[in-house]
This record gives sequence, C-alpha cells and structure tokens, in this order.
Amino acid sequence: MSRGNPILRKVQKLGASSLIVTLPREWARRHKVGVGEIVYVYDEGSRLVISPRGDVKPASLSFKLSSSSLVKHLGKLCACSYLFGFDSISFLSPSPLKESIINRISAALKEVGGGKVNVVNHYEVVVEYENPEEGPMAILSDLGRHIGTLFGMLARDLESGNFDLKAYKKVHGEASKLGFKLLRSTSTWKPSGVIDDRLNRMVHSIASVMGLLADAAYKLALELSELHSSLERHEVERLSLLLQILEVAVSTIASSADPPSIKKAEEAYWKIRQILELEGNLADVIKSGTPAFAYLLGKIIDAARLAEVAELALLCNSLVRKYSDTEIPALSGNNRGKQ
Repeated sequence: MSRGNPILRKVQKLGASSLIVTLPREWARRHKVGVGEIVYVYDEGSRLVISPRGDVKPASLSFKLSSSSLVKHLGKLCACSYLFGFDSISFLSPSPLKESIINRISAALKEVGGGKVNVVNHYEVVVEYENPEEGPMAILSDLGRHIGTLFGMLARDLESGNFDLKAYKKVHGEASKLGFKLLRSTSTWKPSGVIDDRLNRMVHSIASVMGLLADAAYKLALELSELHSSLERHEVERLSLLLQILEVAVSTIASSADPPSIKKAEEAYWKIRQILELEGNLADVIKSGTPAFAYLLGKIIDAARLAEVAELALLCNSLVRKYSDTEIPALSGNNRGKQ
C-alpha cells in the first residue's frame, strides 16, 4: 500500500487525559467519513493506522505444502482465493520448490486473469492479488456485452454455415475472466451501509448467473457447429432469429446495469419473454421438427431463462436506486482499499 507524503498534525489535549489529532479534510471526503462515523484504529507498534470501515488490514492465507491433497488442488486454491477476495496467499515447502508447482500456480492465475507470483526463495512462493479499478456494475456491463457478442456471432454464422470455433473460444475466455473479475470485485467491495451491502450481494449472485450464461453460449456454439447439417433451412432461420433476439436482450441487460435503467431492463424482459413463451410449444416442435432443432431450441430456452434471472435482479436494483428515499452510493466506482 502506498503511503504517499506524510501529513503533519499537531497533537492536542481533550479533557483531563485524552489526546486527539484531526483527520485531513480531503481524506475524510474521499472516504466519506463524517461526524459520527466509525473509523478503525490499528495499533501497529510504533504507529497507529486509521482506516474507514476497517479496510486496511490485508486478508492473507498461508499454507504448508506438506499435504498431497493440498498440492493436488493447488491451482483451484489459488483461483478461489482470487474469487473470494483474499489479498495474498503464501506457500511454504519443506523441500525446494519444484518448477511444476510454480507452473501450476501460474496457470491458475492466467485462467482467472489476476494475480502475481513472487518466488521469495527456494522454499516459499507468494501470490499477490490486485483489486479491479472498476466497480462491479461497470464490469457486469462489460461481461454482458461479451456474452451478447457471442450470441450475435452464432446468429450470423448459423445463417452462413461457417463456424469460427477459435473466435468463440476467445470471446468465451474473455467473458470468463470478466466473470472472475466481477466476483473478485463484489468480494472486495466495501459497502457504506446495509442497503449498499445487500445490493452488492445481489450483484455477486448475478455474476454467477452470467458466468453460467457465458458457458451456455459457448457450449451452444459447439453444438450448433456439430448439428448444423441436420437442420432444415427454415429451422436454421428460426434459430438464427432467436439468437439475434437473445443477443439484443443480453446486450440490453448489460447496458441497463451501469447506469441503472428501468426502461432498458423492461425492454430486455420482453425480448426474453419472446423466447421463453416457446417453451409451452416444445412438444409440438418435437413432433413436427427435426430432433436437432428441438434439442437446440431447448438449449436456447435454457439460456434465455438464465438471462431472465439476471434481468429481474437488475430491474430490482434499478427500482431501488431510482425510487428509494435512502441515499445509496453507486456500485460503479472504486470503493475499496488498495493493497
């Protein structure tokens, strides 16, 4: 954590035995510390650390690489530590560290898109994580745009019959990293009140749903490329139209997140309903269409259902932020302590 230049304050007397110092005005404004607010004071030997909402103390984990089970799940542990908002994680080995251990840690960090490996010596390695500069809503908007882009690519490629699996994989990989980043952001967000905390939890839940939606889109891409030749021309056209609707719906959901927009959330809802209403006709579709069409239509409906969950949650978020009499800070800026 960067300390910057020291700010000088004169120690003054309060009452018979207490000593006080004043807080810098700019610091108090930046961290929204006013009269009556609670701050945390940490005793660190020769110095005192003052923190708003107690966000200075790092959340760190430490492990000894003496268990085969721990070593087996080393990559998962590093990824989960990033997602759960830990600042760092250290590993101590009873014997010189093997290169395979370092490679496993690096691969896990590359997958989630965050973290730096620091080999302290032959027996210790430390992973340090950084918090996103963007707030949860900004990341959520970016994630939604990537998922919408993937559905749009599928709609166009289904019509042409030319499927670019590498392009799908690339967009899905970027969406996955944004999903991890979003979970990290909501895990490290420092709410300024009870309502802010509840809304942040809501976004954390949406992050999981959007991650499932991104995976569903990528799996659908693979299945479309396999089953395309089994579809009738009119079935291709219908599926392509549904994918276009899904593209617009998910992109609209994303644009309704930051800043919150009730109108856009409602627009997304009605587009998603166009797809979900087909669910009641699946039995007739199975009888009259090809098995491939019925299967792919079911997958698109499943994706629309995931989008509906995210849309409803974001609509509620917009309603609370627009109409509540309680002052609620935006979840789009930086509201967390930096390392």
